[in-house]
Amino acid sequence: MKQIIFGVTAGMILVLFLGIIISVHGRTLRQDETEQSLEAAMQSVMKKLADGKEYPFADREEFVADFLEALLVQLNSDSDLTVHILKADEKKGLLSVEVVETYRHPNGETGKVSARRTMILDTVAETQRR
Repeated sequence: MKQIIFGVTAGMILVLFLGIIISVHGRTLRQDETEQSLEAAMQSVMKKLADGKEYPFADREEFVADFLEALLVQLNSDSDLTVHILKADEKKGLLSVEVVETYRHPNGETGKVSARRTMILDTVAETQRR
């Protein structure tokens, strides 16, 4: 009887431990994905801004729309995104964004990760490189 109780208790502890590991690992993966996707999308839109060959951005809305398109292409997970454009200026080459990703853990609870990044295009360095 002692062995059965010990076995059941050990099994429950193992299941709990595995649930914690899966949740922590999932959060880490989502955080990394969010940060890398944000960086790649910002670099993509800044490269287009620096080149100016594909098309010049007509206004702020077009600049932000191009960034959002690049961000959505980068993300692979099934989650809800909230994107806060903190500052966007296509003339100065400035983009500051915060992305909040809301997702579900395997146990059904809601989790959130966020990433914030600001990027400034250095036009002097771009012209010297050419």
